[in-house]
Amino acid sequence: MAMSEPLSPYRCCERMEWTPVADFGHAAGFDFDLGRCAACGAYIMAVFHEPSTTYNIIPDKLAQHFLSLKADPRELKLALKKWVDT
Repeated sequence: MAMSEPLSPYRCCERMEWTPVADFGHAAGFDFDLGRCAACGAYIMAVFHEPSTTYNIIPDKLAQHFLSLKADPRELKLALKKWVDT
């Protein structure tokens, strides 16, 4: 099920359809969900922090790196924290 979202300036398409790929859980006080745009296939990281959510287009290589770390939650959290701190 795709969700239509009004996005920040980080949009890949005029009307982006965000489709969930992976729930990465919490790290560094944020909740991270990886998705893809149904229209163009771009990876999108949804970063939730009360009271808002930001959507960030990320390179395929970075998305694949995060997905490869999913089996090691500690390493994934460290990688997400490093990414969000940059």
